[in-house]
Amino acid sequence: MTAGGLRADAAREKSIAVLPFENQSGPDEEYFADGITDEILNALGQVEGLRVAARTSCFAFKGRREDLRLVGEKLDVATVLEGSVRRSGSRLRITAQLVNVTDGYQLWSERYDREMTDVFAVQASIASKVAEALNVALAPPVQAQIAERPTSSLDAYDEFLKGEQITNSLGTADAVVLLKGLEHYERAIQLDSTFVRAWSAIAR
Repeated sequence: MTAGGLRADAAREKSIAVLPFENQSGPDEEYFADGITDEILNALGQVEGLRVAARTSCFAFKGRREDLRLVGEKLDVATVLEGSVRRSGSRLRITAQLVNVTDGYQLWSERYDREMTDVFAVQASIASKVAEALNVALAPPVQAQIAERPTSSLDAYDEFLKGEQITNSLGTADAVVLLKGLEHYERAIQLDSTFVRAWSAIAR
């Protein structure tokens, strides 16, 4: 094999698709499971040396039971991250598993049973563990950014995720859709005026 071919194979090994995490909390909580997926996807997208399939491509598999080898082939990735989310009151359970699409074997898996206050730490842990399993180094600034709590208010974060679910799932061409998403972002700001990502979403 040529040097170029070896580099291409090595690059493909460090590639991943984050499939929409399964919502196990009821239909009203779909936005939360989608939000967790987005947060992990965005965190992994910051990791240098890791190629991450686009959100649109990943969410095309939402609700479908596809063979992961086929998913890997369609999205041209070597690994797939899938999982589930269950929220009950103040308790949160997130499961995640990283799978090698070539042979179907798990490279890493974990189940997190935590309080809702730990949601940001869980998301950061999953991103870090995935990077570690794929032998991708996390630069200190990236580590700090992934570990950062975007807001001190879980209610504000909840409103933000509702806004994201509306604008991401239904598109932004419809003014009515935009206004619905905007309402949630504005509620997030009312709950935490320092929530930078909610302000960014409003500007967007």
